[in-house]
Amino acid sequence: LNKVRKISKLFRKSPTKNEILQDFVRANFDNREYKLILDCRTRWNSTFHMIERFLKLKSCIPNALQAVLSTDAVADEEWKSLDLLYEILHPVEIILKAICTDDMDLLKAEYSIEFLLNKLNI
Repeated sequence: LNKVRKISKLFRKSPTKNEILQDFVRANFDNREYKLILDCRTRWNSTFHMIERFLKLKSCIPNALQAVLSTDAVADEEWKSLDLLYEILHPVEIILKAICTDDMDLLKAEYSIEFLLNKLNI
């Protein structure tokens, strides 16, 4: 996660470097722009969203890093770790969104948590 944060900061702090990233993003996503997200460490779901966006831009990030002459690179094993972390956090995000709705009662919450625990094999 530290490398993801470092790379996200690299592109978020420099408009020039971010524009280079956005050139690759627009080429891969039909002229749409997606900025990297930097998490707030006290909010776990911001880490999830940071990972989600980083993985979405997986095809753009290595090219952009090379274009800005960065020595940072994400190894295949690190991409696999991010994929695994995303797979773990994604069901948690879905269940927590469901639990936080106004129409959630204790019975639905219990079923939701049981589903999550089964999904995570706990």
